[in-house]
Amino acid sequence: MVENELAVSAIDDDGEPEGIDAPRGGGWGEYPLDAVFVRTEQRTVAEVVKRIQKGRFVLDPDFQRDFVWEKTKQSKLIESTIMRIPLPVFYVAETPDGRIIVVDGLQRLTTFTRFLDNKLSVVR
Repeated sequence: MVENELAVSAIDDDGEPEGIDAPRGGGWGEYPLDAVFVRTEQRTVAEVVKRIQKGRFVLDPDFQRDFVWEKTKQSKLIESTIMRIPLPVFYVAETPDGRIIVVDGLQRLTTFTRFLDNKLSVVR
């Protein structure tokens, strides 16, 4: 096979290669795919909570569920963090005004904020 050549094994009813979608103009409504920029950064829990407290993070976008974790689950997260167990990635999106919308990680971020604000104690 020549480099960069597309191997096509099936053709759909329109005569187009199967499994290849035609470009549709750039994204999902207000979320244009060509504007997506993926960035990986490591932050401490304290840094992120400080930004939450300053209002930089939006924890309640309309698509996000409410905070639902029971105290025992919150406590396990705090214990895991103290034990330095790696956390799953948080997914966020930046708004044009620079605020950060939490896409995935609301439960964990709210737990950290509650703990550092002395609104949560570790329980067993």
